[in-house]
Amino acid sequence: MPLHFSLLTIIRQDKKLVQVKFLGVDKLNYIVNQPLYNFPLSTTIITTLILSTYAADFAAKSAVREVKALQRGNTDIYLSYPIDWFGEQVMTIPSVVIVLSTSRYTFIYHPETKKAVAIPDANLGSITTLSASGGGK
Repeated sequence: MPLHFSLLTIIRQDKKLVQVKFLGVDKLNYIVNQPLYNFPLSTTIITTLILSTYAADFAAKSAVREVKALQRGNTDIYLSYPIDWFGEQVMTIPSVVIVLSTSRYTFIYHPETKKAVAIPDANLGSITTLSASGGGK
């Protein structure tokens, strides 16, 4: 009696062996990831956005409190052309805090006058940082 094995029989058996072999891994994968499948995606996105907004708001408010608490700034700014500073034309703004600098503007805060100003970068001549003893570097 000759033995005739068809290729289909071998493949069919091979699939059964593979399914039996990896059945436990598939069940484990499904159990581990099941809460993610049932959790609504829109709720996750909205919650993440709300929490991110509150975190950014808290960080900004604490930074503003910290800058406003300063009695004296740590930088002197020398300008290329004069600006109107409380009715007088000035070329130097002493004792300021640099809050933010972009590619076009530098935002400064003057603690003594409690005034915030945006100065175009084209107008900045130089910026000197004051040392701890109060003199310029």
